[in-house]
Amino acid sequence: SIPTQLGNFKKLTKSFILRTNRLCGNVPTEVQALASGITNWNEATLIKSNNYIGTSCWQITSEGQHIGLTTTSLSFNNQGLKGTLPTEFGLLTSTTKLDFGQNNFEGPIPTEIGCLAKLTNGGDVGSFLSSNKLSSTIPTELGSLTNMATSFSLASNMIMAALPTELGSLVALTSGFTLNSNSLSSTIPTQLGALTDVTTGFALHGNNLCADLPTEVAALSSTVLGGWQITTDNSIGTGCPTPSPTSLPTSTPTTPSPTMTHHPTLEPTLFPTLSTLPTTKPTAVPTVPCEPGQFLDSGKGCNPCAEGTYT
Repeated sequence: SIPTQLGNFKKLTKSFILRTNRLCGNVPTEVQALASGITNWNEATLIKSNNYIGTSCWQITSEGQHIGLTTTSLSFNNQGLKGTLPTEFGLLTSTTKLDFGQNNFEGPIPTEIGCLAKLTNGGDVGSFLSSNKLSSTIPTELGSLTNMATSFSLASNMIMAALPTELGSLVALTSGFTLNSNSLSSTIPTQLGALTDVTTGFALHGNNLCADLPTEVAALSSTVLGGWQITTDNSIGTGCPTPSPTSLPTSTPTTPSPTMTHHPTLEPTLFPTLSTLPTTKPTAVPTVPCEPGQFLDSGKGCNPCAEGTYT
C-alpha cells in the first residue's frame, strides 16, 4: 500500500509518479492532498495506472497475481510465495480448488479456511498446504471441508500437537490424506476410521504419534491401494509420554502440631512500687515507760496490774 507519510512532501511541485508497480489499497487522503501543489498531478495515469489501487492488498500475491473474491481456483504451487496465509481466504467462498503447496508460508493455518464450503480439490496428491513452514496446530475448523475429495495434505510443515478428531468428517475424501513429516503427537483418533473412501495416499509417518493404532483406522489399509504409511518414524504400539504437570505438586501432609488453647491475656494488677508509696512518715507516738507490775491504760497512764494480769 501507499504509505501515508508520502503526504509530507508538501514542497513538491511536480512529478509525483507511482504507476506500474504492485501497489494496492486506497490512495491515502494525506497523499491526495498533494494534488493542489503539484502542477502535473494526475491520479489516474500517474498513480493508479498499472497498479492495484482500490484492491485489498491480501488479494495480491508477492508475484503480483490478483486473487478475486469470486475466483474458483487458487493454484499457486511452487511459486516462491512467503509470509503468512491471510485470514481473508475465508471470504473466497466460491473457491473449489486451493493449492499453495511448496512455498514458504509460515505461521498458523487460518481457521477461516474452514469456511470454504465448496472446496473439493487441494491440487495434486501431496499439494494443498504441504511443504511450507506452517506451524502451530491443525485447526478443528478444517473438519468442515466436508466436500473436499482430493489432496488434504499438510505434510512437511512444522505442525504440532494432537490430530483433531474433527478430521474424521472429511468423508468425501478419496485420495491424499497426508499429514506426514510434522511434529504431531498423542494418539491417532478412532474417528479417522470414517475415511473409508480414501484409496490412495494415507500417510501419517514421520511424527510423534503413539499408543496402539485404532482398529477402525487399521481397517482402512485393505482399501488404500497405495501410499499407506503410518507406523514409520512414529511410536505406534508404545505408551504416550505422560505430560509434564502444569501445576506445583501438592506437598505431603505432615502431622500437625498440637493446637495451643488460647487463653485471654490478663492485664497484670498494678501493685504500688516504691516510687508510688507515700513519702510522708507517720507521726511518732511518744513512749511512756511503766514500772514492772504496771500497764499502760488508754489514757496513757501506768496502773498497777490486777492479780493474774501480766505484762
